[in-house]
Amino acid sequence: MEKYKSRDTEMDKPFYWDRLVQLTHWALVCGCLFNWFVSTPGGTPHQLTGYAVLALVVVRLVWSLCGARKPARLRDMVPTFSGMKRHLRVLKARDKSLEGHGHNSFGLLFIWAAWLLIPAIAVSGYLAALGNSELTPVLPAFVSRWEDFAIFNALDEVHILLVTVLEVLAFVHVVAVL
Repeated sequence: MEKYKSRDTEMDKPFYWDRLVQLTHWALVCGCLFNWFVSTPGGTPHQLTGYAVLALVVVRLVWSLCGARKPARLRDMVPTFSGMKRHLRVLKARDKSLEGHGHNSFGLLFIWAAWLLIPAIAVSGYLAALGNSELTPVLPAFVSRWEDFAIFNALDEVHILLVTVLEVLAFVHVVAVL
């Protein structure tokens, strides 16, 4: 017979994210910091790190679908308005013991934003690099010059904009955690 634990009993136990969740989180942090502050934009290390960060997001999403335990499962990571209201009440009461394990709904919004932004950043970066490199022969034959297509000229700006949005959200995430 399975024993059911109250929320208070669960809260008394220390909570730890599983190792794969921790590994993908901190590897994403390191990859983003490397690309933001160390690598040369568009350089090979920058591009390879971008692909690695994209692969980490894919690994994390697959893990959250088939291997992660609560609260790291995808089905447990749905932000709700009621969760946002609850978190605002917790902030007002200044009592974090009222929160459960895992992320609050605002944190979940950040996670989903990051999971959407990182692939968009990778694709825009790849396409921008494609237009600025020797890789242009893989384009269809009717594309004589990459620069002839105005949409592709904006890819660098789109890439930078998406990165800036992720930087701002990451800053807010770090401040909220502290």
